[in-house]
Amino acid sequence: MELFKNASDDQVALAICFGGFVFSMAILYVSYHLGRLTNSTLKHDLDRQSELAFRRQNASSDSATAPVRRDRAA
Repeated sequence: MELFKNASDDQVALAICFGGFVFSMAILYVSYHLGRLTNSTLKHDLDRQSELAFRRQNASSDSATAPVRRDRAA
């Protein structure tokens, strides 16, 4: 604590900001790795859902690019 007695207010503020940044990065790191561990069982379901969404998107884009018939009766 001798360091903080000799430091100016700006230096103390910078040290606190740096400490907050390091703390937030540590929380981010833990959160990322815990999320990967806990969501590994759901990955199969997410892949299947994204495949269905991809098929739906392709089906709708195929119908949008289909030629429009103009020979209908008015």
